Amino acid sequence: MVASRCHFSLDELRYQYPMESVLPGQTPAQTLRQYTWQGAGQRYPAGLPEAVRVQVEHELALIAELNYEMYFLTGHDIVAFARGQGILCQVSGSAANSAVCC
Repeated sequence: MVASRCHFSLDELRYQYPMESVLPGQTPAQTLRQYTWQGAGQRYPAGLPEAVRVQVEHELALIAELNYEMYFLTGHDIVAFARGQGILCQVSGSAANSAVCC
């Protein structure tokens, strides 16, 4: 029987994100860090509050530890495309309440 010969484990699943989201000559972590600090500068033009800086650094470290940079960069690309097309968008999911978000 075919089913008895099929072996599958959820541990085998891996996401494969497109590397087009990464800036030339940079790693995903470097690109995410650059976009994050650019966004923070736009959000806080008078200067970044210390509590926000600490939170951003904490989140960037956690994202790097979990190797989730490409998840955030893919979200960044989707949001940038939508905004460029005049499409209203909202980020949802676990990144929505993050200081490091799209």
